[in-house]
Amino acid sequence: MSIIVKNLSDLNEVFRQVERPLVGVGVNAFNRLGLEDLTSGYRVVCLRYNLETPVIDKDVKVYCLERGRPIKHLKCHRNSTAVLLNKRTQKYLKKILPKPALLFYKPTYKIERACKEGGWLMLANPPKYGKKTIENKVIFRGILKQCGIDQIPGETNNVANLNFEDLDKKYGSRFVIQLPDRGGGKGTFFINSRADFENFINHHRVLEYTTSPEVVITKFIVGPSPSLTACVTREGILSTNLQYQLLDIPELWNLEKGSGLFSGHDWAQARFSDKVNQQANQIAQKIGEHFAMLGYKGIFGLDMLLDKETEKLYVVECNPRLLGSFPCLPMIQVVNGEPSILGFHALEFLKHNYRIDVNQVNEQMQRQKPGSQMICHNLLYRWAHNERELAVGVYRFFGGKFIYQRPGYHYKHLQNNDEFLIVDGVPVKNSKLTPNQRLLRILSLRGVIDLKNYKLNQWGHDVATWVYNQLAITPNKE
Repeated sequence: MSIIVKNLSDLNEVFRQVERPLVGVGVNAFNRLGLEDLTSGYRVVCLRYNLETPVIDKDVKVYCLERGRPIKHLKCHRNSTAVLLNKRTQKYLKKILPKPALLFYKPTYKIERACKEGGWLMLANPPKYGKKTIENKVIFRGILKQCGIDQIPGETNNVANLNFEDLDKKYGSRFVIQLPDRGGGKGTFFINSRADFENFINHHRVLEYTTSPEVVITKFIVGPSPSLTACVTREGILSTNLQYQLLDIPELWNLEKGSGLFSGHDWAQARFSDKVNQQANQIAQKIGEHFAMLGYKGIFGLDMLLDKETEKLYVVECNPRLLGSFPCLPMIQVVNGEPSILGFHALEFLKHNYRIDVNQVNEQMQRQKPGSQMICHNLLYRWAHNERELAVGVYRFFGGKFIYQRPGYHYKHLQNNDEFLIVDGVPVKNSKLTPNQRLLRILSLRGVIDLKNYKLNQWGHDVATWVYNQLAITPNKE
């Protein structure tokens, strides 16, 4: 008899029945966490041996390709494809019986082929649902129309046809242009003047295309940028509550890189009106049902814009894969006592015999959550190195002082709102840092966003600034 999942306890019971080993594959061990709270046998294969790797390894078995060599890196690409194709990884996975199911951030055709050859189950949709289809902003705008979802006033057009005067007349002095297949804010251009428009036309990301690309042009909407996570299951569409995205935060990104630069999330401060929440749930439902008809299953994310004046919620783009909120979101869900959406994602691909009480699970997933994450980058727009390193784990910020408390890597290791965690790729002293390289994440139970301007509040600013300064990042000599 199949279990009907109504809560976290039921979900844990279902995973106790799963016999197939589950393995996460990623660059850093932290990146591929998220299922360890549901199954004790979960393990991770990763590339980098960072300061947090041995801390995680005490609880979750980690096979690391660079174990023992934290500064001298292997000569390979820094992505999951390179990790999976490595001969040592393949040898390690072949020893795991029965053959494991593998969790990736984002599948590629090479990953898909390697999994078929190795007999490993890929806990992800085929890459055909990526940048040439659902993830393509031009195509996704058409999907919104098919679903009967209002779009931000705008159009799709070819770059070769764009004229500043026409766009200025149509959308006003401020409008937005988005490249079809660039994420993380790297393909978003805010146009406030003719100079901004000319900069877009001549930008290297535009010139990289072999033929003039189709783009999305929209009116500029004044308001915050919430997002949510949804999951297509055999029983229906699951979705979380809205979360704030941290975008264009100068303490976390060098803003010369572009606009709409993703820097983290805030769940603790994410309180929206019933009108906005209802729109979010309806949008997730409609898009999820459309994806189900396409054969898609599992997790997808929706980035949105909220018109501050009208409380109208617009969808900007879709990410058909695991998201930048992972593994933080499933960790927070467990701390919050709600079922993990990542668990349902895995079960859909495992084709396990179970049922879901969709209404009851959604009611829990859509309630208020604690927590935030700030993602720090090298703020120097050049190659650099860090002259100091920080211990991974829990720190306390109280009375203007920062004090290290204990090791840790999970929200469950935090005891109160004065504490924060440093984790995820924390660089060893004298690591080589590329321009704008991601350095680490700062996790806390409290909110860090200032709801007046959607930048960091004072606590978030103080913590992010202190952490960055402690690394003593110094430009390399020419």
